[in-house]
Amino acid sequence: MKRNWFPVSKRWKPKLEKLASIDASMIYRLGNLTIGNSSEFEIAKGSDGTRVFLGLRDDGTEVAVKRMYRSEYQDLKNEEQCLRIPQLGRDCIIQYVDFAEDDNFGYLVLQLCEYTLEEYIQEHLPEDSSQQQEVLKKIVKEVLYINGKAKLSDLGISRRLKLEETTCRTAAAGTKYWKARETLEEHSNTGYKRSSDIQVAGMLVYYILSRGHHPFGTGPRCETNILDGKYSLEHLEDETAKDLVEWMIRHEPKDRPTIEQTLYHPFFWKDAW
Repeated sequence: MKRNWFPVSKRWKPKLEKLASIDASMIYRLGNLTIGNSSEFEIAKGSDGTRVFLGLRDDGTEVAVKRMYRSEYQDLKNEEQCLRIPQLGRDCIIQYVDFAEDDNFGYLVLQLCEYTLEEYIQEHLPEDSSQQQEVLKKIVKEVLYINGKAKLSDLGISRRLKLEETTCRTAAAGTKYWKARETLEEHSNTGYKRSSDIQVAGMLVYYILSRGHHPFGTGPRCETNILDGKYSLEHLEDETAKDLVEWMIRHEPKDRPTIEQTLYHPFFWKDAW
């Protein structure tokens, strides 16, 4: 009997049904996994040849399959190790399903989610503007509290800090335009701190509440503005929201709040959580 580990995806259901019955030339079989082997089944495309496809396990589990070249997939293995840490909360991290490899690629098999954050805030919010704001605030709190329907994914460069640790020293890494100021400085030896995550989270809070804008701008000037501490919150009208974002993206790491402090900010005081 087939079983589904995760709820059936309404968005992906037609393609998943097609995947289960399509001609063998358009799929790739790997163990108990069927992977869509064409652009029709591609969910996303990343750097270094990384691609994400729709997949279906023999037990009926609908999955996303992240594929990376074996020669460059250390990040994929690191992500697998992060996702398999027992202490990681199932409610906040995209769920690990399986890992496989062949002669050319490594395949990380993950929970299939309905939408990316960008897709949801730009295309799937309620029509009523007041309801939109409530939904956006809820998403922000889910992201900061890491609870609810929002889930973190793409953990290839992530490192786990122990409770007593405050800093992690690694080679420079991160997503372009979404790095903390101290990680952008060429000669910085401060390492990556929890407060670095807070500044990036502040950028993300603004991105959510403004429905797709970055506080430090776009294009080549963005990272220069991060380094210089030059930002604009022009796409926010709520003054308490502006105050929260400004607190989180402060130039000096020591001046930023902890994640616990952000959740006690007045921006959240009227929530019925």
